[in-house]
Amino acid sequence: MMADGASNALPAQDGFYNLDKPAGVSSMDALRHIKAARREAGLPRRRIGHAGTLDPLAGGVLPIAVGAATKTLSLIQAAEKTYYFTIVWGTATSTDDAEGDIVARSSKRPSRRALRTLGRRFCGVQEQMPPAFSALHVNGRRAYQLARAGEKPALAARRVEIFALDLLEGEQATNDTQAAWRVRCGKGTYVRALARDMAAALGTCGHVGALRRERVGAFTLDWAHDWTDFAPSSLPQLRPMEEVLPLPQVQLPPPLARAVRHGQAVPVTEQVTEQAAEQHAAAPMVLAMAEGAPLALGRLRKGRFVPQRLLS
Repeated sequence: MMADGASNALPAQDGFYNLDKPAGVSSMDALRHIKAARREAGLPRRRIGHAGTLDPLAGGVLPIAVGAATKTLSLIQAAEKTYYFTIVWGTATSTDDAEGDIVARSSKRPSRRALRTLGRRFCGVQEQMPPAFSALHVNGRRAYQLARAGEKPALAARRVEIFALDLLEGEQATNDTQAAWRVRCGKGTYVRALARDMAAALGTCGHVGALRRERVGAFTLDWAHDWTDFAPSSLPQLRPMEEVLPLPQVQLPPPLARAVRHGQAVPVTEQVTEQAAEQHAAAPMVLAMAEGAPLALGRLRKGRFVPQRLLS
């Protein structure tokens, strides 16, 4: 919890909260909790959403967007993520975590040597089959709804990327019954499915025991707020969009800002340095700022900023 993250002053209208979601609470419950705290604090109703659903079993970083920041949720969801998790050896479950029914057993336990080389095998781009109990849509219904009804959802493998997968040998959680890991991965990676596939690669079966998200882009546990911080009398202050969005920025003077508000493309050559231009070329989007506040998301094309989504 950040010491200077809460204040009795009313929060700004647009921006992000960084919730350290406790295990046992769904992501929707977290939204309801924050909405209720804001309502009781007398704040105006604003659209609120979260970036990247966390399973109820999982805890950790859950970015919460308020107001115009909800228009940027897809950018936060696409950011790189870091998870701590444990694999419990010997049992596979219907949900690939501790909440499901046991569907397979194995007496085989991997050696430390096998564990130490396993991470390298799973790094890189790969095809991953999502868990049957997931929030993916299948013919208009959630996969977990079909699975709970006894149906087998027809899921397709998804391309995901694992940047790093490290065995935490110094952790107390790494022993004869389970192993602790830290994974750094891209969008769409299911850690439950990763744990299932890692166990299978070792010739045994397993499921996720503990799962904690430690980072989503610029959102880290270092400045995350506890559940109890969201009280009507002392709501955390919203973090401005420009501080947490993983985007290069261009600064627009008032005349150009007015044109952007009318949906017009504007020249930005003079506002873009050579170094920034390289960043812009590699970025999918650019954040236009005007008078110290986010104005719009857009792209740079031939020295012009082309607005695609107004934020102000």
